[in-house]
Amino acid sequence: MSRKMLTISYIGTNYCGWQVQKNGLSVQECVCNAFYKLYGCDVSVTGCSRTDSGVHAINYCLHFDDTKSLDNIKIVKALNVYLPDDIAAISCVDVKSDFHARYSCKEKTYKYKIYIGERNPFLNNRAYRYYKDIDIEKINNFAKNLLGKHDFTSFCSAGSSVEDKVRTLKEAYASVEDDVITFTFTADGFLYNMVRILSGTFLAVNEGKINENDAIRILESKSREMAGNTLPAHGLYLYNIKY
Repeated sequence: MSRKMLTISYIGTNYCGWQVQKNGLSVQECVCNAFYKLYGCDVSVTGCSRTDSGVHAINYCLHFDDTKSLDNIKIVKALNVYLPDDIAAISCVDVKSDFHARYSCKEKTYKYKIYIGERNPFLNNRAYRYYKDIDIEKINNFAKNLLGKHDFTSFCSAGSSVEDKVRTLKEAYASVEDDVITFTFTADGFLYNMVRILSGTFLAVNEGKINENDAIRILESKSREMAGNTLPAHGLYLYNIKY
């Protein structure tokens, strides 16, 4: 038996998130069903993150223990036969026996996508529709003061059970390509709804509701009310993970 890491990609529109839940179909359930068809038995899979309902993933990593010593390339090809069209296995590699998809992670990158042009059916449920002009420079002036190790309580949904809200934010910036605005965030870890709240705060800065020089003041306040709105899940992508 060997431990393996599987990387998958999925569009989260039709799912209640990664984690198996009683109230809807999850990505994890679909992956487990595919493994069952491949192995003929239940296979325990552990994901790198609990993505919310409607959130997408470009690269999502999970680990499992291979009890039949199957070839990695064949595992990917076989799983793609059994997975639904909006979930795809990308790669499978051997890892150390103590590897953990969640706890071995060193950093994650999320992207939040916004489109500002005319109605685009290809971006429906894939990006947040925004009807105002974007000032990239103003947003990035605010974002640069968020970088580093801080207590991000102000950017965490109220009611979170996590006590330690200190994280190191390594990247935070806005970019534009055609009519799509992308907010990129890289950190050693993220709090519940942190990226969606940061993104909503970026828009509040863009609209002048929050001053572009107020990042440190918001951080130091440790008050959720000081930050912007939580943007909808459908614009959020888990983009990359480093181990």
